[in-house]
Amino acid sequence: MAESSWIKYVKSSSFKRQVAKYKCTESSNFNEQPENEHPAVAEDVPDALQLPLPEGSNCSREGSSEAITGTPVLVDGESMENTDYSPDDCSTNVIESLETFLQRWSIEHRISHAALKPLLLRLSIIDKTISTDPRRLLGTPRHEPTLIQMTSGEYWHNGLEHCLRLAFKHLDSPRTIAININIDGLPIFKNGTDQVWPILFNIHGEPDIKPMVIGIFSGKTKPSYVEEYLDPFVSEFASLSRDGLLVNGHLLRFTIRVFICDSPARSFVKGS
Repeated sequence: MAESSWIKYVKSSSFKRQVAKYKCTESSNFNEQPENEHPAVAEDVPDALQLPLPEGSNCSREGSSEAITGTPVLVDGESMENTDYSPDDCSTNVIESLETFLQRWSIEHRISHAALKPLLLRLSIIDKTISTDPRRLLGTPRHEPTLIQMTSGEYWHNGLEHCLRLAFKHLDSPRTIAININIDGLPIFKNGTDQVWPILFNIHGEPDIKPMVIGIFSGKTKPSYVEEYLDPFVSEFASLSRDGLLVNGHLLRFTIRVFICDSPARSFVKGS
């Protein structure tokens, strides 16, 4: 093999990961070697590294250490999730699916759709089940949300029914639940008047189900009129509380257990 090809392989991440793995698993054996002996002789190379050398290579695994001195041992890269290998990676972990890993990785590291798409196109050659569209992988809505114009800002209504259908998509029997409603205002920036007033709820007695968003108001000030602000939520709740919600052929009923607000928000909701 040409010298340039060897140099290219030595610099590759596959070779570096395998060397790091070898050092991690064999570090104790290396420390036990006498000082006058070289630990990296061909006979001590573990079976994991005993893979076919490339065609045209002048390397040999048999003989003394001179047979591999100055020449890297070519290995086939294993499937590893982390590019930066560390000794902690030697422990056995639960392996998540490639699709789940890509979703988590792209969100945690804020990978743009433009940067993610070439990676998905390349990976789809190996795994046909991987979507080549970042929007489909991440579940990005393809349509802009509908905003309701209000006196002092805009309101986006996610919907109580939508949230409950997601939370109880595996419902297999009729059920009655109680929900806790939270209304509060918070600034978007430290400096400025932009603020949001979300309407949140969680399901009482169901700690595994995370709080969900019914709607969010955004504006320079708090909503001017509480009736205007709460109208989408109240209208939807009145219908659902009367008729219930049919999920998988089973009736889901619910009641409001409590409103959770701080003093300013409670005064605003009560209109006092």
